[in-house]
Parts: sequence; structure tokens; C-alpha cells
Amino acid sequence: MKHSPHSRSDADRIPTREHIVHPANPGLLLPLRRSWRRLGDIDYADPECRCLVTCCTRDRAPLFGPVRRIRIVRDTLLEERDRRGFGLLAYTILPDHAHLVLDPGRSGVSIGRIVGGWKSLVARRLWPTGVERTPWQRDYDD
Repeated sequence: MKHSPHSRSDADRIPTREHIVHPANPGLLLPLRRSWRRLGDIDYADPECRCLVTCCTRDRAPLFGPVRRIRIVRDTLLEERDRRGFGLLAYTILPDHAHLVLDPGRSGVSIGRIVGGWKSLVARRLWPTGVERTPWQRDYDD
């Protein structure tokens, strides 16, 4: 696999303005630091790269509880797999998140582009079911 130019130590130096309360000392605020959500030494466009991806709903709302919505999420995933040519080894859709095991396969794009395109299409297809804004958290975990 090819290596990325980013390293975790680079991400540790990117400060944010957000803070959390220290668990042992409630009067002390600790700064949160942004971190790279992807592993630094993985080429996510390599056809042999296989990832377990977790995509959560915004605020972990159980949006995929109704069967109709689960079918939209599933059908969109399977249609995108067939259209783009990525590998989908396994998936599960729960009320507030989805797990996918996938690889770029013959798609020619990275895992991030695959997941981003799928999430965007799911959001548009869920609007007629009463989901008024994007159902997803901003990113995903692998």
C-alpha cells in the first residue's frame, strides 16, 4: 500500500477553539484538538485497501428505524456499488449508524469519495420521508 504525506503528529498540533471539562477537576477546561480521522499511512484509493467504515447519524438520532428508510439506505448502497464498481464485502444498517466493509475495487476513487457520494445520495433520497436536513454526522470513522 502507498503512504500518505500526513502523520498523526501533524494532526496533534492543530488546535481548535473547543474545550471539554476535565473529568477530575470540573473547574479546568481542556482544549480539544482536531485529529486526522484517517490513518496516515494508508492509500485509501488502492484497490486492495479494505476498510471497516462506520457512518453515524447526526446527534445519533435513530433515523433509520422505519423499514422504509432502511431500505433507502440499503438500496442506495447496492446501487452505488453496482454503478461505481467498488467492493462491498459486508454491511449492516442500524437505527443510528451503518457499518460497511468495502474497498475501492475498480471504481478508481478513494474510500472517502465512495462514502461521501453514498451519504450525499442517501440524504437526498431521505428528504421525502421527512428528514429535513442531512441525516449524517460530518465525517465517518474507519
